[in-house]
Amino acid sequence: MKEFERYAKEEQQENLSMTEIAKEKYHFNDRQRQLLRSYYKNKKTTTTSITIHMTIHKTSRLTAMKDLKDLLKQGFVTSQKTGRNVYYYATDKIAGLFDE
Repeated sequence: MKEFERYAKEEQQENLSMTEIAKEKYHFNDRQRQLLRSYYKNKKTTTTSITIHMTIHKTSRLTAMKDLKDLLKQGFVTSQKTGRNVYYYATDKIAGLFDE
């Protein structure tokens, strides 16, 4: 039980730290912060697209596109076009949000 409590406390602190930095320094919204956290936890295996982001967060295509383009502009994701789809991948810059 103590091990779980320690783990939960570490996770909570990590979330708070990342949320503060993401909000204050980069002005990310909740959807963007959730995506960055997912990328951080799953390292390079996670990918997303406008359609996936739109579906998960129940937003319009335009909102999902804006979220991802903003992350791309600030260097937190890279994009790669495959066929008709554009996929977004994490960059190493994401780790900085959790290490600060």
